[in-house]
This record gives sequence, C-alpha cells and structure tokens, in this order.
Amino acid sequence: MIKMLYIAPFQKMADDFIHVFEQHNRISLKAEYEVEQYSLETVIARIPEDLPDFNFNVEVVISRGLVSSGLRKQNVYIPVVEIPVAANDILRALHKAREINTENGPIAVTGSPNMIMGADEIASILGVRINTYVIPSDKDIPQVVEKARSDGSTTLIGGIRTTLLAKALGMKEIFLESGRESLWHSITEAKRLAYLMRREEEKTARLNTILNHSDDAILVLNKKNRLSLFNKSAERIFNLPAKNTHGLPISSIFPEYMNLETSPENSEQEAVVTRHNGLTLNISESPLKVHNEIIGKLLTVQDISKIQSLEQRIREKLHQRGHVAKHCFDDIKGVSNSIRDRIQTAIEYSRTDSTIMIIGKTGTGKELFAQSIHNESQRQHGPFIALNCAALPENLLESELFGYAEGTFTGGLKGGKPGLFELAHQGTIFLDEISELPLQLQAKLLRVLQEKEVRRLGHDKVIPLNVRVITAANINLLDQVQKGLFREDLYYRLNILELTLPDLNERREDIPILTRGIFESFDIPNQMITEDALEYLKWRNWPGNIRQLRNICERLSVLNKNKTIDLAAVQKVLPFEHTPPPPQASVSPQTHPSPEHPALNPQEELLKQKEEYERQEILEALKLAGFNRGKAAEILGVSRATLWRRMKGLGL
Repeated sequence: MIKMLYIAPFQKMADDFIHVFEQHNRISLKAEYEVEQYSLETVIARIPEDLPDFNFNVEVVISRGLVSSGLRKQNVYIPVVEIPVAANDILRALHKAREINTENGPIAVTGSPNMIMGADEIASILGVRINTYVIPSDKDIPQVVEKARSDGSTTLIGGIRTTLLAKALGMKEIFLESGRESLWHSITEAKRLAYLMRREEEKTARLNTILNHSDDAILVLNKKNRLSLFNKSAERIFNLPAKNTHGLPISSIFPEYMNLETSPENSEQEAVVTRHNGLTLNISESPLKVHNEIIGKLLTVQDISKIQSLEQRIREKLHQRGHVAKHCFDDIKGVSNSIRDRIQTAIEYSRTDSTIMIIGKTGTGKELFAQSIHNESQRQHGPFIALNCAALPENLLESELFGYAEGTFTGGLKGGKPGLFELAHQGTIFLDEISELPLQLQAKLLRVLQEKEVRRLGHDKVIPLNVRVITAANINLLDQVQKGLFREDLYYRLNILELTLPDLNERREDIPILTRGIFESFDIPNQMITEDALEYLKWRNWPGNIRQLRNICERLSVLNKNKTIDLAAVQKVLPFEHTPPPPQASVSPQTHPSPEHPALNPQEELLKQKEEYERQEILEALKLAGFNRGKAAEILGVSRATLWRRMKGLGL
C-alpha cells in the first residue's frame, strides 16, 4: 500500500479532492502504476509554517501554489506534486471577476508562476484587462496586494491568503480554484511518481542487501575521489562506520590508495596488492558511467587472509562432497534368485550398525552393495568413505586411514590432516581388498574397532568415532588366517555379518538385463542388441564377472556406433572357439535317439535350450512381479506386447 498526503487550504477543497481521488481509484486506466494500491490522508494548512514538523509517514505529498514550493525547501526526501491551475480554471475565475468588476479597473491575477501561467492570453481572448503579479513567497503577499491596489485594481484573483488580505483591504476577490481536471491530473501524476519511487526504493534495497552481504569491501567514489557509498565489509576493514564516510576524501581513510599506480580513467584497473593497518589488501578498480560519461569509480577491496581462509574451507567442503554413496539397491539389476536373495539380505543388514564383510570375486559389485547398504541405512546423510587397501603402500596407507599431526612429516600440511576414519564420522567407511592390509595396520584397525576412537600419527590425543565399517575381500580370508597373513581376532571382528556375492556365471539369466542396462547407460541413439546376440553372451564364460561384461559391451558399442549389434558383431569380439559349450548341449538320457525321439542337430538343440531358458526367465520375472504382466515386462526390460508374444510362443 502506497500512502499519499493531500494538503488543502480549507476543508471543502479537501472534500472535493477526496471525492476525485475515490473516482480515480475506481476507474481502471490500465496504467503500469495501477499494480499498486493507494491510500490518502488529508491535512488542512494554508502556509508551510502550519506544518512545523514535515516528517509524514507517506511516500508522496500533493499540494498547490506557495505551499508546494515551501514544502520542497523543508524536506527534499519526500516528492511533492503541485496541483496545476489549468486554462479553464483561469477562464472561470476571469469570467467571475469580470461580472463583479464594476469599476472597470484592471483585474489583478496573483499567485505562483504555475498558477498564473497563460492568464494574459486568456484575458486577451475574453477582452478583459488584467495585471499579473508573481508572489515569490508568503512574506511577499502583503506587498503584492498593496501593489495591485495602487495600480488601480479593485478586483483580485489569487490563493486563499491573498484573497483574504485583499478582502480585508476592501477589494473584491475571487479564489482561484483548481477544477476537477486539475485534481485528476495531479492524482495521476502523484500515483505515477509514487510508483516509480517505490520501484527505485526496491532496487536500492536489493542493491544494499547485495552490497552489505558481500565479503568484499565496496567503495564508490565521485569524480573528486570522495566517498558516496561504503558497505559493511568496508566498515570492518577500515574500522569506520559507513554513516560517517559520506563525502569524505578517500585519502583521509585510505591514504595508501593514492600512492597506487592507477589505470587510465576510462579503463578497469588490474588488481593490485597493498598494505593497510596490518592487512594485505587486494584492490580492483572500475569506472562508473552514465550515458557514456564517467561519474566516478568503484573500488573492490579484499582481505587476502580471508581469501586464503575461504579457499581452505572450500577445499575441505569439496573433499567432503566427494565422500558420498551414489548407488542404491534399485541400481542392482537382475531377476535371478541368487541376486534377489543377496539384495534382501543386504537390506536386512542395512538396518543394523554391525560390521559387514562382503565376499565376492573381482567385478561382482562389492562396492555397489556397500554403497546401497549405506544409502538404505540411518547413516545415509553421513559421509561414505571408500578406500582400496591394495592401492597405497604401507607408509601412506597408515596416514591415510588414521591421519597425522602437524610436524609429523616433512612437507606435511599445516595443522595436520584428518584420516579417513575421522572423515567418516557419523557415516560409513568401506575398506575394499581388506586382505591386503599389512599385519601392523591390522592391529591398529582392531584397536579402532574395539575402542571406537582413533589417534593421529605423531599425536597423543584420541578422537572418538561413530563409524560403521564395511569390508570386502575377493579371496577366502580364513585361508589367509590359517597361513598367518591375516589376524584371526580381526577376522572375527570384521565378519559379524557376511554377504557372499554370486559370480556372473552363477546368474546367467541376468545377463540380458545387465547387458541392456549397460547399453542404455551409454546413451547412444538407435543402438540395440539382438536376442540371438544376448543368448550368445548368456553362454559365455565370465571370469571377470560384470566388469568384464561391461568392458565387452563398451567395446561393442565403440565398434558399432548407432547400429544394431547382432550375433556376428558379438562373435567378432568374442570368437566362437573360445566359447565353452553349454552344460546342457550334450544329449540327456531322456533324449537318447529313438524312433519316437530322433536325435536333434546342434542348432535344434541350442534353440530348444534357448526356449527353455527364456521360459524360466519369464517365470522368474512373473514370480518376482506377483504375476503382474506389466511389472514383469518392466523387470525384463521389454514392452507388455513383447512379453505377451513371447509367453504365447512358449505356451505360457
């Protein structure tokens, strides 16, 4: 709501203005300023002195004549709209004055320049003889009235005080009223001005908020190098309140600036470094232009020590952001009983805080399961730290796991460095290839697990921890224990919950789903793989498990961009002679050649086995989906129509 004030010389004029204002609010002019709502207050005052304390809680003031000019002198911060005196207002006044001017002397027209403008031309059209008198201020009213009378005028047109004085001196008077058109015009102008002022105030508020929330000190100088703006960061750096800086020469608060080598007036200044009050400051300078004319300059001052501190915090935040688990159980694809059972077990494990050991060959997805467990657990909002124990030498592995104090190593970080166990506080740490952990570190790890605290290298202070530990191994750790390569007590501390992942060769029915998912992740348009190619991959030997399958898929994708990958393309990458025959390829006892059961050729046998496996695959998906065809089709990665055709062909 925008508040407006109207100052009227008497109550009737205030009432007339209110009536016009209400009409103005009711009529839609489709103007930009109409998005706001406006309220009006009125005050009766004949001269500015009747308003000794001009501190109204309004955004625009409307008045007329000498009151307007007086108000502008008293307060320059609130805009004042002067009600104009239109030609028809003067015309009406002159018409009345001619009727009462029986002495036929010149009619005196008095007022501010805005009030009497055009009176001479209107009088000449009417054939009326007039004298015009400009009143500079209220103090000049008596002198002007006396001058009009001495010039032979017996009738006077003017404002409220002028006409009252003329009447007291025996003259005939006509009050120069502002008609409805003038009032309407002033209301329109006041709304437009108030709307623009509100928009400017909003811009200023936004700018001040931006400037005062900047960590950089911002100073604006005029052409004479005097301050016109000084933000809160500048207050901190120069130890000076902003309210005391307006108009000060920059040399009085920042003398070092005057000694800096500056760029030409029309160009930006490259950052320079100087000292001030014990601070090292980085200073940038840019010219301020309005209509291509330079009106001053902008100085941006940065405390270099703060920049260095901020950089360190950013590095730490970025380091922490990297410690997140990106995968969940939905990312583990497959319909086989073996993988679904493992997923269900892992979900149960995620509901506890016990240590988990994941056992599986290379490429079976141990870290995928570890991340999924973390994201399913109550620690999902904490960090997930992963480390491959075989990736670092022993001397680096110890400092990486447990951290070190300042001065422990030559060239070490100032303040020391937290270890991965510290960074994993309130989260999960995943130690892959735990079998490669040296015996000496195994003892330290055992103590961390038992005491739930860690001590940095070179430090005597212990740091309490709340960390969930998940480990992984691709070999039998009990064999390592028997060989003396792995501590027995640590093994039983780590192996509270065990999860053994199946090889890809043990879940061949998942290969088509995995393969399709891998190709979809490449996001290559129109690239597909045929059913016979998938069947071929299904019977391959996969010692490298899913990692090997992904590598083969990527190789196929690179060699067959934007093409359908068929059996020939797969055999080119994986030659037939290296493919072991399917386990059921030989003729079973139930299918010995006989007149009733003639021997099948290899192609027919392979086709029969393919149909049998496809039947089992569909049945598994249907069971998993609760025999809902739509969900089963989604699990299999095909449309409902395709699933229906397959089931019909297989007699399901």
